[in-house]
Amino acid sequence: MGQQDQQARMAEMDRQREHEEKEDGDGKTKWLWDQSGDEVVVRIALDKAATKKDLKVTFAPSTLTVSIFGEAVFDKAALGGKVYPDECTWCLAEKGSELQLMLACAGGDAKWASLLKDA
Repeated sequence: MGQQDQQARMAEMDRQREHEEKEDGDGKTKWLWDQSGDEVVVRIALDKAATKKDLKVTFAPSTLTVSIFGEAVFDKAALGGKVYPDECTWCLAEKGSELQLMLACAGGDAKWASLLKDA
C-alpha cells in the first residue's frame, strides 16, 4: 500500500471515528469517547499544553482517576464497564494539548452505554 493510500485510509478512519465518538463532560471539562471492540478511547482537550509531570492518571478495575494541573477531572469515577488496569494506558497528543486514555475492556466486546456509570 502506498503512502497516499495509507494517508487516505487514515483520513477516512478519522472521519468515521468523529461520527462515532460521543461527547460528554461534567460541565467544566469536555471529553469525547468511543468504543471499538474491547477498547474504549477517551480524548480530553486541554486548555493549555501539558507534560506528563502535569498529569496523574490511575486506572482501577471499575474506576478512573485523572488530575490535570492538580485539578481532578475524574475522581475515582465509576466507569460504564470494567477494565484491565494493567493493560490501560494514556498519552499526550497534539503537542500536549490533548490527553488520550486507552481503556482495555474486561467485558470483551460488550458495548458500554456511557463512559461513566452514573452519567
